[in-house]
Amino acid sequence: MKNLYKIMLVVLFGSNLLYADEGLTQTHLVKTIPSPNDDNIPQNTTLSFIFDSPIIEKFVKSHSVTLKQIEPIEEEIKGEVSILVPNTLVFTPLQPLTIGSYKVKVKPVKLQKENKDTIETHPIHYAFEVKENTSKIISLKSNTSLVALSEHNSTQLSITAIYNDNSSEEITQKATYTSSDNSVADVDKGLVSTFKEGSTTLEVSYGGKNMTITVEVYEMIEGYLLPHEPQNPDATLLGVDKNDNGVRDEVERWIYREMPTYHHPEIERVIAMQQAKAYQLNLSDVNNTNDIPIDAVNRGIDCWAYYIRSKQIPFSASYISMDKYLAKLEDKVFNTKERLQTYFQFNKNLGIRVFTSMPKTVNNCDTNIDLLP
Repeated sequence: MKNLYKIMLVVLFGSNLLYADEGLTQTHLVKTIPSPNDDNIPQNTTLSFIFDSPIIEKFVKSHSVTLKQIEPIEEEIKGEVSILVPNTLVFTPLQPLTIGSYKVKVKPVKLQKENKDTIETHPIHYAFEVKENTSKIISLKSNTSLVALSEHNSTQLSITAIYNDNSSEEITQKATYTSSDNSVADVDKGLVSTFKEGSTTLEVSYGGKNMTITVEVYEMIEGYLLPHEPQNPDATLLGVDKNDNGVRDEVERWIYREMPTYHHPEIERVIAMQQAKAYQLNLSDVNNTNDIPIDAVNRGIDCWAYYIRSKQIPFSASYISMDKYLAKLEDKVFNTKERLQTYFQFNKNLGIRVFTSMPKTVNNCDTNIDLLP
């Protein structure tokens, strides 16, 4: 009988220790979040343990912090252990906590003091309670609604949950992500990784709320991001110019991917873009309002002339390449019957007017080609 009584005392005493607050008053512990006495602990809480010195990261393990629900059911809560700032140990539950009582255990961690001494903390044991949470998520917010990247690149998103009490929480690591086309781009814990040219939509979900982020992945040639291949480039007279730079997208892609170059490719592509923009004005302003379209065409031609002179390209080679360059560019810009007829009408509207060539200076170039290789 006495032995049974002793066993009962041991069990009772051990049970009391299990729920006791231990290690909360130790020297190097500054604060715990939440603390045992906190009221209104939210279901989306993250556990933090702040010390007075930096934590030595290599001694922190996935089991350094454990969290168990003890009422109404008993189960271990899965989560991730990390160091948020040098002196803060964090446990992030993978899912919001349900209403009930919880028990926290923190194993000793090692701290680095200024004099290079290493100090080991005492274990921490305490319990807290999550009551009915009146705060509800009303929306999700991202640091961007559009991600534009080249192929084989990456960027980190930042996702915030907004609550009805005007509070907010950074939930990038806890949100769920889905890509509508993961062959174009995918996302893991907010890190967007791109694979090939195209578009995809990321759906972000957390706490019953959703938001979408558009990802545009572009082909890059020599540091230049090309617009996507348009679906119906010839459906209208003016075509498709998604990046709104004055050059049709299929023409821009041709200039950087297929256009023959002769001497200095980077310069010739820049001038071709200027000339293509001028030719597009011939289509959009067939009446040559205020001579703006024809002046743009002449500036492009004079820019090429300045280029061949400034780079000291031999006369015969320079003008042969210029004729070929202009002919191929015109064929690409005025590539349909409607566009060619509009170009003829543009020239007809000029009548017998005479236009004098401008001085061959770099000022005729939209981009200072003297600064290009």
